[in-house]
Amino acid sequence: MFFRSVAAFLFLFFAGSALMRLRASVLLGKAEMLLELNRTDSTVVQDAEVAAALSTAAKAPFALLQSREKYVQFLREYAAGATSENVKRALSSGALDNLTAALAIKPYSARYLINWLDINQLLKDTPRAASRETEEKVLELALTTAPNDPDVLYSAALLELWRGRREEALKIFSRVLMLAPSLTAGRRMIMAGEVRSGEDLEILVPPRFPQAASWSQLFKEHFPDYYGAWSTHFESLQRAAIEHAEEELRSGVISKDVFLGHLLSLESSASSEGIRIKSDRLQGEILGESPLGSYLSQRALLKKLSIVPAYLARDYRPVRGMLSEWQPAGRLYLDAYNASVGFFMAPGQTLHAIELRSASTVRGLTEGSLQLYSSDDNYEWKEVVARSERIDDARVNHTRIVIPIASGRKRYWKLNYIGASKELSFYNNIDELVSAYGVKDAG
Repeated sequence: MFFRSVAAFLFLFFAGSALMRLRASVLLGKAEMLLELNRTDSTVVQDAEVAAALSTAAKAPFALLQSREKYVQFLREYAAGATSENVKRALSSGALDNLTAALAIKPYSARYLINWLDINQLLKDTPRAASRETEEKVLELALTTAPNDPDVLYSAALLELWRGRREEALKIFSRVLMLAPSLTAGRRMIMAGEVRSGEDLEILVPPRFPQAASWSQLFKEHFPDYYGAWSTHFESLQRAAIEHAEEELRSGVISKDVFLGHLLSLESSASSEGIRIKSDRLQGEILGESPLGSYLSQRALLKKLSIVPAYLARDYRPVRGMLSEWQPAGRLYLDAYNASVGFFMAPGQTLHAIELRSASTVRGLTEGSLQLYSSDDNYEWKEVVARSERIDDARVNHTRIVIPIASGRKRYWKLNYIGASKELSFYNNIDELVSAYGVKDAG
């Protein structure tokens, strides 16, 4: 009789528990439906109605953890949009209560711990805020629990920023970059905004690929003044990344193709001539006697010259056509009928090669499509007999046209297109479209 009573009690208990779990699941489903309707049209379902449904789901017996998560998320979003500071704090306090309850069930959830710290920051200077010592312990626990979770680490770094510990934040951001090199543009810009010196840069960016190349490009595009001012730090970063990649290649960690891809990623963001020359030399060694390998090996022996590039859309009479569109913006086509691309070369330099580079593989443009001219005054031009070599780079779908020059000392140079292509395909921005290589006078 006793055992039957116990069995009946256990049956009723588990059946009741199952029913309450089912009810909790139904309440969550209803709350999620109202939340979705609210986000679609807040006039159909009011915020207060959603809050009530989520609160009921979160406080129900055997409430699902997802219910508390949804309620916390909603309260935080609601608080973010509140105009009254008191309302904002009340909502944040409610979110903290629910998150604390969730932590009681799942105390080692790094995501919960980070969210708890985040909300605690919103309540600082109020009686609800935890002490600094408690924050330290919670942050340490979160990082110990999920030391390799980029999202947790990113949130932890933001918390360090809010607490005024910028250097610690940069160190944690650096760990994020090691674990997840590809971040959203928003996160990258937040990190970049905390870099205030070359020393900060070296703390943040790991001396590895792809990070060294992608962050060099980011600063070159978005913060060109800093990119120039911190050039020595970018050079140190890029040189260390190349050396690390060389070691990985020697030890078999990466293939030659991967190594070449790393070097290629520095093509437009090499911080110094030393980096460019080193990259050219290493690529030439691996590519060997191929047209591209031979050219890069030769280019490694030359300096990139200081020039001011120019474009002339309708150069019908190239012997008198003055270069006048200096450093124009936007996409420019070399293979537009009678177009000329050229440059002014600063004194004290000797030209040995002109390189034209397209942003895509070119379908036409034969060797006889270009005529080379030089001038001392940008008015009277003389044709220069020179051969040109087309080099297609299948790695990035680029086409290069290389024109070797025996020893050019003229101040002005231009290439005039005399082909008749009906489909334009050789294009780039002016700084990438034309470049010059040679030697610079000593001193």
